[in-house]
Amino acid sequence: MKILVVSDTHSNSSEALRVIQSHGYFQMFFHLGDTYQDAVAIRDLSGLPMRAVSGNMDPVRNGPETEIFDVGNHRVLLTHGDRFGVNRDFMGLSLVAQEANAQIICFGHTHRPCYVSLDGRYFLNPGSLRGRGGTYGVLDLSEQGVHFEIMRVGE
Repeated sequence: MKILVVSDTHSNSSEALRVIQSHGYFQMFFHLGDTYQDAVAIRDLSGLPMRAVSGNMDPVRNGPETEIFDVGNHRVLLTHGDRFGVNRDFMGLSLVAQEANAQIICFGHTHRPCYVSLDGRYFLNPGSLRGRGGTYGVLDLSEQGVHFEIMRVGE
């Protein structure tokens, strides 16, 4: 299953819609906060199923702060990350992931893309879709495993 992963759109849902149109093969998307209303707009305009969380810049946290669910045989945890100190390290996020038995942990907040494997878990941050040089992630989940690619807008 191919999943678009975006974060920190900050009221710019149109860029995500352009990414969806240019790729044309996503089965769903994850939005990791800042701004939850963007996720709703992307869902409504694209028709793709979504999983989304609120971020620290949401004036009202309309969505959940954390989502834990299964996609196939993969347990996924979504969070914005601000409440777990992701600007410093992965310790807080790692503890929550361990408690949830999550294999794939998607977070945002830092605006810096990363893809790290620690202790059998994958920590994925697509960066920020907003602004020049914006980034997003393409998550491919299959029986063979987990593959995550960070892409720049326009690639």
